[in-house]
Amino acid sequence: MAVLGIWGTVAYQFFSGINPKASQVVEAPSASTFKPQTQKPIDTFSITEVTRDPFLGTLKQKRVSTNKLRPKKRDTINQPHIVYKGLVKRQETNHQVFVVDIDNTQFLLKKGQTVKSVTLVKGDTEKISVRFNNTNMTIPIQ
Repeated sequence: MAVLGIWGTVAYQFFSGINPKASQVVEAPSASTFKPQTQKPIDTFSITEVTRDPFLGTLKQKRVSTNKLRPKKRDTINQPHIVYKGLVKRQETNHQVFVVDIDNTQFLLKKGQTVKSVTLVKGDTEKISVRFNNTNMTIPIQ
């Protein structure tokens, strides 16, 4: 009985797929009118300077400095381009020699040594400190 029901369902699906029913076409009303939605005006705002603190209620006052400091005129000496390349050290001693590029010229410097007005103050494997025209600079390894 179950076999007959299954074969009957298969046959029905097969024959209904071969001879489909004609679908009904529904016509839409042709007299439709288009009504665009009205646009809401854009809410605008402006930012103004607040003269009163909203939390404390105190008034803000601009401080006007009567004593204007003039910047010091410095000598216009071009600072050399300094690049720290590395460290050379003997294993038996603690003497360190630093490889430093000054204006694209490579120098081997010890602590306290001066080349082209650049003095090596201190250094380690990551950075060196140099002094040029009484200004200290720290230069990382590259």
